[in-house]
Amino acid sequence: MSLRIKSFTELSQGMMAALGAAKTGLTNFNAGSVIRTLLEVIAAVIAELYAYAAEMLTQVFPDTATGIWLVRWLRSVGLEPKEAVQTAGVLELIREVARPVSVTVAAGTMIRTQPDAAGLVLRYLTTEEVTLPAGATEVTVAVQAVEAGSNANIHAGTDLEFATPINGLSGVRIPGEETAWITTHGADAETEDSMRERYFLRWLELATGSNAAAYRSWALSVAGVSSAWVDDTFPRGGGTLDVYILAEDGLPSAALLADVQALIDERRPVCSDALVVAPTAVALGYTWSMTPVAGYDESALTLALEGVFEAWFGAGTENGWKLGVGKDVVLSRALYLAMGIEGVYAARCTAMTVQRGTDPEEEISPADVVIDPQEYPVLDGVSVSFTAPSYE
Repeated sequence: MSLRIKSFTELSQGMMAALGAAKTGLTNFNAGSVIRTLLEVIAAVIAELYAYAAEMLTQVFPDTATGIWLVRWLRSVGLEPKEAVQTAGVLELIREVARPVSVTVAAGTMIRTQPDAAGLVLRYLTTEEVTLPAGATEVTVAVQAVEAGSNANIHAGTDLEFATPINGLSGVRIPGEETAWITTHGADAETEDSMRERYFLRWLELATGSNAAAYRSWALSVAGVSSAWVDDTFPRGGGTLDVYILAEDGLPSAALLADVQALIDERRPVCSDALVVAPTAVALGYTWSMTPVAGYDESALTLALEGVFEAWFGAGTENGWKLGVGKDVVLSRALYLAMGIEGVYAARCTAMTVQRGTDPEEEISPADVVIDPQEYPVLDGVSVSFTAPSYE
């Protein structure tokens, strides 16, 4: 039997009707009367109890619990929510021409990115004092992001500058390739969906020992890991398994891979050879033909389509769909997302492109794309053409 929630109005009017039907002699139920005021006070208390009961009904089950109640469920199986983490790494301070003087940079010096399209600037502070020796053109310095979060895990090629110019230095750059400069991978605070997933994985881990669910549970417990998949088909021979992980901002840094590897080495059975690796990107591009409802702006519909696809390939859609390591990309889901946009009368995917890792890009007929356990899908663009609008 489901819980039926009665409103304050329903409760107060029901009590007044019951008193009137009981022929108690109480007939003045006008606003402000003594008996009505007393009944409304009682109704208000009962309505609060109904609201509390409704809230508790969602919190007593881990699949619907939220907030502190979900945290308590997580802690009941020995887990803790993953907190936000500040990115840390090593940058290079440079000058264009070697000079016979040294330059000292104090700890706490601010380095920042150029503003992006939304005006966001990422800030980093040096965590040590360093000196660029006379005759040298570069020196490395340890830095840490001012704010915690995955957006500070910037890639090689990102433009950096000193917040206040330093005499004798011409700039700052990221050494190496991609995210090799990172020593601590930045992470966002864990979402409630992630906590629920780890809660249920924990039970699978406790119930069946060191199976694929256990390795996924261990990998996902590390801050910064957003997705994990386990290949337990002995990929490197008997007794081996590979754990593929993704960071919140895409491919994991070497530092994040090392953190997950260390945790799994600590917990895995002695007889298991587990290797944590980064998956191979599978870039997917979509071409759509759309029929808009008359009166809807085509540019707005294009932006909406791009938005739902970016959510599907990224943080997740409103209905909970989220791609990740080893998750197939189903065409019917793409069509569902397109048709769910207000103002779209009809939609059809007319072409797709696929590029696996460094393989050449190929154009395919629209279809489901199988993502192997060592792969993960990334969006390589969405283009749209429009037919005449529908007036139905």
